[in-house]
Amino acid sequence: MNQSSKILFISYKGSMYRYFQDIKRNTVFDSTVMGFFPFIFFKLGRIDLTQDEIQKGISFELARKKRKYFYIKYFWSFYEAFLSILFVIYYRRFTFVLSKKIPDLICIWNGHRLPEYAIKLIAKKNNIKLAFFENGLLPDSTTVDPNGVNDLNSVPREKEFYENYVPSGKNLDFEIQQRAAIKSKKRYSKSPELYEDLPEKFIYVPFQVNHDSQVLLNSPRVNSMDELFQWLDYSIKKTEDKDLFFVIKEHPSDSTKFKHLHKVNERILFRNFDSKDLIEKSLATLTLNSTVGLESLILGKKLILLGESCFKISGITKFPESRDQLVECINTIDSWELDLVQVRKYLDYLNEIYCVQQSWRKPSEQHFKSLEQRFKEIIYS
Repeated sequence: MNQSSKILFISYKGSMYRYFQDIKRNTVFDSTVMGFFPFIFFKLGRIDLTQDEIQKGISFELARKKRKYFYIKYFWSFYEAFLSILFVIYYRRFTFVLSKKIPDLICIWNGHRLPEYAIKLIAKKNNIKLAFFENGLLPDSTTVDPNGVNDLNSVPREKEFYENYVPSGKNLDFEIQQRAAIKSKKRYSKSPELYEDLPEKFIYVPFQVNHDSQVLLNSPRVNSMDELFQWLDYSIKKTEDKDLFFVIKEHPSDSTKFKHLHKVNERILFRNFDSKDLIEKSLATLTLNSTVGLESLILGKKLILLGESCFKISGITKFPESRDQLVECINTIDSWELDLVQVRKYLDYLNEIYCVQQSWRKPSEQHFKSLEQRFKEIIYS
C-alpha cells in the first residue's frame, strides 16, 4: 500500500470529526482532518459557480428546514438568500484549500448538506476521488462508498448479480438494534394508547424522519409521512381482507408528533412496541426506504417499498408505483413468496463485500484495517 497517498477528511466538529481523527491516527496514509470553518481567511476572486449549481447546492438544506419548521412564514426568501451566500463561501473556502494541496481522496459524511455538496462539486470539477461515510446498512457496520449513500450507493441492483454471487460462507448473525426516543418525544412515546393490543393480521409501517434525505430526496412518489398515511388510508379501504390492519410506529428520532392521524382510520393503528417484535408479528413490512426494511429481510419477512433504495431489487422486494398497484400488492400478499435464497445472497454480499465491519461509533483495529483496504480500492480503482 502506498503510504504517501494523501487523504483529506472534512467534517463538522463533534463525534464524526473525532472519528476521522481516529482514522488518521490508526491508518498508514498521509492524512489531514479539517472542520467546516467557512469564515476563516481565504483568497477572494472569481469563482466558476453558476446560479444553477448554487440552487442545487442549497436545495436540500432549504427543503429540510422548510419541512422541519413549516410554521415559520415570511422567512424563507431571506433564508434562501443566506444559504446562497453561505454556499458560495464554502465553495470559495474549499477551492482555496484544495488549490494548496490536492489530495488523492476526500472523505466526507453523507454528502447532502451545504458544505459537503460544495466539496462534491469541487472534487468533480477537479477529478478528485471521494469517499462518502454513513451509518452501515447492516447492524454494527459502516458505509464507505465512492458513489454516495442510500440510493446513490454502489450496491448492485440487478437480480442476476445475486443469482451468480458465491458467498464465502461467513456467519450471518445480526442483532437488530433498537432506537431510543429523542428527549422531546420520550413522554409522548410512553402514551398508553401506543401499547394497546396488536391486531391478529397486520402490515408493519415504520415512519421515517420527516425531514431526512431519504424522504426528501429518495422518495419521489411519497414525499412525507402525512402523504404515506394517505396512501395507507386509500389502500386499506380497498383491500379485500377486511381483517387486515396497518400498524404504524413513529420514528423515535423525529420530533414531529402525528397525533392528528391516530384516529383517522380504525384499521390504521399507531403502536410503539419493539420494532423487531412488530416485524416478526407482521405479514410484511411496508416502507419508503427505511433501514427497517433491511431488518425485515434479515428476519425473513416480505417487504414492500414505495421509495428508491439499494434493496429495490426484483425477488427481494415488491415496489408498487401507484396506490392501486399497492392495493393489488396487498390483495395478493399471500400468493407471493420471498426468495429467501436471493435474500441470503444479498445479505451475504453486504456483509462480506460492501459493508465495513463494525460501527464507526465503536471502531477496533480490524475496522481501521478494513478502512485501509477500502481506501486503497477507491484510490487505485
